[in-house]
Amino acid sequence: MLAILGGQPVCDVDWPLWPQLSDEGRRRVDTVLRSDRWSVCGRARGERSLERQFAELFAAYCGTRYGVATDHGSSSLVLAIESLGLPAGAEVLVPAMTWVATATAVYEANLVPVIVDVTASTGCFDPTAAVARLTDRTKALIAVHHYRSLCDMPAILEFARGAGLAVIEDCAQGHGAVLKGRRVGTFGDVAAFSMHQTKVLAAGEGGAVITDDAEKYERLVQLRTDGRGYVADPGFDAMEVVDGRSVMGTNHCMTEMQAAILLSQLPLLDEQHAVRAKSCAVIGRRLDDLGLPPFGQPAGVEQESVYKYAFRWPVEKRRGVGLEAIAAAISVEVGFPVYRADPPLNEHPLMRPATRPRYRAIDSSGAFEGIRFDTPVAHGLAEQTLLFHHPPLLAPEYAAHIADAVEKVAQSIDELAAHEGEIGAPDAD
Repeated sequence: MLAILGGQPVCDVDWPLWPQLSDEGRRRVDTVLRSDRWSVCGRARGERSLERQFAELFAAYCGTRYGVATDHGSSSLVLAIESLGLPAGAEVLVPAMTWVATATAVYEANLVPVIVDVTASTGCFDPTAAVARLTDRTKALIAVHHYRSLCDMPAILEFARGAGLAVIEDCAQGHGAVLKGRRVGTFGDVAAFSMHQTKVLAAGEGGAVITDDAEKYERLVQLRTDGRGYVADPGFDAMEVVDGRSVMGTNHCMTEMQAAILLSQLPLLDEQHAVRAKSCAVIGRRLDDLGLPPFGQPAGVEQESVYKYAFRWPVEKRRGVGLEAIAAAISVEVGFPVYRADPPLNEHPLMRPATRPRYRAIDSSGAFEGIRFDTPVAHGLAEQTLLFHHPPLLAPEYAAHIADAVEKVAQSIDELAAHEGEIGAPDAD
């Protein structure tokens, strides 16, 4: 009998918590708290700020020349877009399957998001679908590495070059992933990351923007520091940021506490990727055998970064049972939340630009046409995709239990169908 109907669950495991803070992280944070410098805007004490140190180390880890630390992933996206210097009202292509912040960032930069369908295998930006969305106002695209799947960056870059578009990589869910020998974030003109507490590199909140372009870097620093830029060597009892006077900016600086946490976490990231990969290998083989395939990858992926584990439960294998009931049943079997994917952006309840007067004023000729396009592939994926957050993957010794739980529910689908009305939907993590 299914656990949700009164039977015994598949397992009773104390799954790993997230985020995690090492002893080194606690030491670093404590050092900041005992200091008199909690921000890059505090007076220096003879060395560069931790947020500047993290930005430089993170850029080097990714394989770019420059990095700028920020307060949030959402502000990282806005700054990345603004670094391109696009004219107000220009259109930016955005994939249908992503968190709403990707499209909101476009509006925040006084631009118009145009929603593009995704590939059936990965759920990521589909350049072939994007062709029909091009107009003379299209100036850029955002390639979002989503859940666990990477964008096919060679194909996207070929499309972008042919259309004369700038490319922004949204790597909020892809820290450290490697495609064809390069880490994500190094393919586009500029890339944005989130260090939200749910991400695989986490500081509660936080973000970063990376680029190889020196001019964009100088612009990014001033955009996120109220128009100020770094001095080469801050010295003692002096300001590390001074008037830049070339770009008007706002304040999106990372705190020293956030940077201290991230400096302790970054050296652990690749090792954690390897641990999650072991779990994914076990689960993936089992789900494939059940006909419930995980999301795919483009050719050439050498290291995955798993933010959420995504797999499909096709309609023909559901006996009429809704995804919510299936997700709830699996959740009770394993002891952590499993839930369905969000709808595409053009159907998402949080995608409501008409509620913001400033957004409505972007384009008097109809700024919101771009969000109304049908996205049949994304819609179909959302109707059959189940997810769970990455922390359980850090316990590969229990990965088989996750597959066991899915298999148990799949084999008990008729039992679930008979009692579906008694089951509530789980909350997304």
